Amino acid sequence: MDCSNTKNNLKSLYFEAYKAHDNGDRDRLLEICRLLFSSFPNSKEARWAVKNFNLTAEDFGNEVRIPRQRLETSIAVLRFMAWIDLAVGTVGAIVLLSEFGTSLPGIIWSIAVFMQGVFVCSFFLVIASIADNLFAIRDNTEHLRDVHK
Repeated sequence: MDCSNTKNNLKSLYFEAYKAHDNGDRDRLLEICRLLFSSFPNSKEARWAVKNFNLTAEDFGNEVRIPRQRLETSIAVLRFMAWIDLAVGTVGAIVLLSEFGTSLPGIIWSIAVFMQGVFVCSFFLVIASIADNLFAIRDNTEHLRDVHK
């Protein structure tokens, strides 16, 4: 399958849905979104359509499974906090090193604060990556759960 052709199809479907939304043609909007959700249910365009067009499951009945909004904000906040912790750890190590000079306790505390920043940053980034992958797994296997009910 041609990846660039798929991306173009996604974008064209989304922009066509946006035009229908702007024109107030709700039936055409639902028809386009039905096609978008059935062909590309986990795409970001499908998630944008749900968010921007205020679509609900009642709009489609049981015909199509609409994508759920992911908690991307919480993952972004966790990644942001990871990088902030690394920056604070680095600045703290520099401040401790400048305050205590080259004395042994100053060097040990500076290394400890810097390493704490590195390890906490790594830990937060791993947790964010796990959460991101968990959302992807859940989105891709949700239809299996519905089949086995």
